[in-house]
Amino acid sequence: MQLHALIQEHPTYGYLRLWALLRYREGLAINRKAVYRVLLILQWLVHQRTRTPRPRAHRLRSRTPQSDQRWAMDMTHIPCGQDG
Repeated sequence: MQLHALIQEHPTYGYLRLWALLRYREGLAINRKAVYRVLLILQWLVHQRTRTPRPRAHRLRSRTPQSDQRWAMDMTHIPCGQDG
């Protein structure tokens, strides 16, 4: 079986990379969902790491003891012609 040989050669590849190897390197006309289904049935899918969420910006808001202590400005350059 070509899929088993590819998994032995590249054990960390997911189903999309394996499908691409079968399709373009081996020349098989196979659907990516079929590759996924075979890997799912045989329990050969690579474990995916869960991504930890990044902290939100609103948690990092700055606080000042009084008003008019901290100012921020966002400038954009807009060309207005010759005299601009």
